[in-house]
Amino acid sequence: MKRQRLSSMENLDRISSLHESIRRHVLSFLPMEDAIRTSVLSKNWRDVCSYLPNLEFNEGVYRQNKRGREGLDEFKDIIDQMLLVHDDSNIKRFMLRFYKAQTPISTQHLNAWISFVVRHNVQELTLNLDHWPIEQLPSCLFTCSTLTTLELNSLRLRLPTTIQFPLLKSLVLDKIGFVDDNSTNKLFSSSSCPVLEDLIILCCYQSIETTHTVSFSKLKLLKFFENDFFFNVGIDLNLKTNLFISYLHKFAYKGKEPPKLSCETLSSMTQAKFTLTLPPTDSNDTCENSASKILMGMRNVVTLSLKGFYIEFLTRDQDVSTSLVTSSDSLKTLKLHMHATKNQLQVVTFLLRSYRNVQSLSIYFSQITHP
Repeated sequence: MKRQRLSSMENLDRISSLHESIRRHVLSFLPMEDAIRTSVLSKNWRDVCSYLPNLEFNEGVYRQNKRGREGLDEFKDIIDQMLLVHDDSNIKRFMLRFYKAQTPISTQHLNAWISFVVRHNVQELTLNLDHWPIEQLPSCLFTCSTLTTLELNSLRLRLPTTIQFPLLKSLVLDKIGFVDDNSTNKLFSSSSCPVLEDLIILCCYQSIETTHTVSFSKLKLLKFFENDFFFNVGIDLNLKTNLFISYLHKFAYKGKEPPKLSCETLSSMTQAKFTLTLPPTDSNDTCENSASKILMGMRNVVTLSLKGFYIEFLTRDQDVSTSLVTSSDSLKTLKLHMHATKNQLQVVTFLLRSYRNVQSLSIYFSQITHP
């Protein structure tokens, strides 16, 4: 009798009996390829493609097993088909990665896909187009009321006049070329992104020489890396910004000169990392002084890293010994990159006297290269 009950239990299709809401919840944790494979588990899972919450399309991965134009056209057809069979359920994550050398992609195709996922209340969106000349992304993307994470990579971006992301908490802009400076200022403001917490700007550039104001009331993390190369010499310029962020906790910066930071921004930082990629010039006193002003303003910093030529910038400040007297007593961890020169050793001595409560100190020496 016991054996019969066990046999009956084994024959029971437990997977098919799962409630649809549970099936969808399980699928939300799986990559798209693995989610599609679940369609063979039971009859109730056969239509799994119609309600996948995560749609991730990577042409590079697909191209590993395909050659020639037919395979690439087929890849775009797969995207069209996956969106065509999708039901009215929401899309949690949509990721699209294309590569310029192999795949011609039209603005019409791209905008149709983006508009579709916006209508399905997408929460996380990633676009990597490898500098394809897309004319303009659909305006509905920039007023998406459900988007919490947006990552744009490798494209020239012409922003619409209306930008409103009420739920956006994370924004990543990687190798983006900004065309319109007025709309760019709108993107970098609390009025467009009222709850933004994380902002990452990597190697972005602009066509017009202007300075943008970055001002967010809720921002906690900011990473800003300048563009180390130009796509069109004499045309594309580094993205220049003034930062006014009252409650910023973590800041990482990489550029040729010290960044322009407000007093409120500096005093709010608890973790900061600065990397200056070029030595100071004899004619630029403003930048040299701002290097020491940044340290004076960070009164609440706990972890600080100064890399590249930051120490060399400090050596050009004739009043550095008096400037650093008022530095932070809150600092616990300090990392320094320096050259073993007399001037830099003197500056480091001033730093250690100023940061009296340091518990962890790391100093990395770089060799001086002569032309």
